[in-house]
Amino acid sequence: MPPFAEAGVAHGGASAPLSEQVQAMTGKPQRLIRVFLFCDTPNAVQMVDGSIDFAASLPCRITLVEQDQWQLWLVMMNLRHVD
Repeated sequence: MPPFAEAGVAHGGASAPLSEQVQAMTGKPQRLIRVFLFCDTPNAVQMVDGSIDFAASLPCRITLVEQDQWQLWLVMMNLRHVD
């Protein structure tokens, strides 16, 4: 795993190693997929208090996804399209 993949843990956040979990369950190699959570807890609570719809997609999540042969993408929600 690339050394930067644990960045979320190093900065006080958390991460979910989705590809590792699926590989453990299926026994088949998986492309890298890891979700990093960088939530500012008071802001997250304020957002959910404002609209429960935000609970499913808090903007503090960033996902690292491997595409073809270690082409990596960082993916996050674009808040400019949220009303």
